[in-house]
Amino acid sequence: MLAIFVFISWAGTPTQIDDDMPVGILHTKVLIGSVVPSTPAAEAGLAPSDIILRLQSNEEQKNIIFMNDVQTFVDAHKGAVVDVTVLRA
Repeated sequence: MLAIFVFISWAGTPTQIDDDMPVGILHTKVLIGSVVPSTPAAEAGLAPSDIILRLQSNEEQKNIIFMNDVQTFVDAHKGAVVDVTVLRA
């Protein structure tokens, strides 16, 4: 199970992240502000300034636009392995 114990913030910027992500005039991003040591997030290699692009479990994949997307996905997949796709700054 990967629990994301990180400080996450969002920022709106006019940028395209990758071809698979929704693109608009204003694209919000979920940015990791800090990672608590010795947590599953730290052990998975998440780092400050990473931008969470996508979460995926065996049953579902979710492109991440808002912080609520992360919380909803993690809550719905408690106890499951979750793959996290990030853009490393």
